[in-house]
Amino acid sequence: VSNFVVTNPLPAAVRLAPDADPALDVSVDGGKTWGALATLSMTNPDGTTRPATHADVTHVRWVLASIAPGASGRLTYPAIIR
Repeated sequence: VSNFVVTNPLPAAVRLAPDADPALDVSVDGGKTWGALATLSMTNPDGTTRPATHADVTHVRWVLASIAPGASGRLTYPAIIR
C-alpha cells in the first residue's frame, strides 16, 4: 500500500500533549485544513487571529509513504485527558 492516510479525531476529553512531535500533521478546524501546529492559527470571535495551541487540535493525521505486505506498526501521539 502506498500513501496510506490515517486520520484520528481527538475526543472532546482529550488534548494533544505539549511534548507532541512538532512535525505531527494536525488540524484545528475539524479536519478542513492541516499542517504543523506552529503554522496554524485560530480566529477569535472578534475576527482577530492567534496562534493555535495544543488545546485547539481537533484531529491528528499520519500519511505513510508505503506499507509492505504483512507489515505491522503502531501510530501514537501523546495526549492529556481533560
